[in-house]
Amino acid sequence: MLLVSLVFGCAPAPSSPASTPIGVTAQPTPAGPIDLSVATGPASAAYAPVWLALDHGYFSQRGLRVSLQTGMGGVNQAQALLAGDLQLGHFGPSEMLNARSTGADVVGLAETIFSPLFELHAGPAVTSVEGLRRRTVAITRTGSSNDLAARIILARHGLTPGQDVTLVQTGDQFQALAALQTGGIDSAVFSPPSNVKAASAGFPSLTSVTDEGVVLIDLLTVTTRAYVEAHPETVRAYLAAYIDGLHEFFTNPEAAVAIIAKYTESDEATAREGYRVVLPTIDPRPFIREEGLKTIQTYDVGGRLGGVDLSQAHDDRSLRDLQAAGLLAADGSVPR
Repeated sequence: MLLVSLVFGCAPAPSSPASTPIGVTAQPTPAGPIDLSVATGPASAAYAPVWLALDHGYFSQRGLRVSLQTGMGGVNQAQALLAGDLQLGHFGPSEMLNARSTGADVVGLAETIFSPLFELHAGPAVTSVEGLRRRTVAITRTGSSNDLAARIILARHGLTPGQDVTLVQTGDQFQALAALQTGGIDSAVFSPPSNVKAASAGFPSLTSVTDEGVVLIDLLTVTTRAYVEAHPETVRAYLAAYIDGLHEFFTNPEAAVAIIAKYTESDEATAREGYRVVLPTIDPRPFIREEGLKTIQTYDVGGRLGGVDLSQAHDDRSLRDLQAAGLLAADGSVPR
């Protein structure tokens, strides 16, 4: 995904649903309510389908009572999944593969972004990526999707972190923007809606992962394999509610803009621009593509990810079941 850290705590209890869930009578739900602890990462418009599913009652209609923690980074989410503090998380494939490389049996269930919008922004003194030589680039955390995006962009322009440029961890994109404004760093990687805020503050985009022509996926729904095996109905119900939220994201832009504004603490104009920018990157077909995971292996500088078996890093069974139940079209996409 992409991202700006901000801890909002637990989201409010679901309100009345905005519309009827897709195929609500076609797919059985668990005898509930079933309590789930779930997390989304640092504030990004890409989490809107999850936020819609929560606030508009899709989780509750699927028999789930979801407690959501926002602003939790992917590395921390992976640790919380293994500790049993979370049942499902939403974070980048880079963090997931890094966890698997250490023996953690976390597994991706669904893909949100098929063309992640990570942009590299800098002040007026830097007019090209090459101009960052001997300068600093802010990332959220080492091993994050934000970090991966920085490394991909720099590599495409012949720059090596640690040699030609210095990567600085800021923890979240709010801090990165603040550091840009005070001159503490020279550039930073942003995603919607933080990229809009950075550009408005006088730090335009130099390039993006999309501009560089790299096939990359981002923002997965993740759990442990043990949880999938022990609670298949709960996993299906959760993904069904996510699909309901994804459907509303595509078909009800005003609701999506409102939810983005709320959870990213943005004004309406910024949220609307964030929705406009992120909309083309959201995958209507949530099946995880191994090609995108392969890109992460290719650009791994630590050398740990090459041995990860990508075929074991994702589990499509729940989505296949939902497709058979009619929640996804024949091509695997959400009805729009």
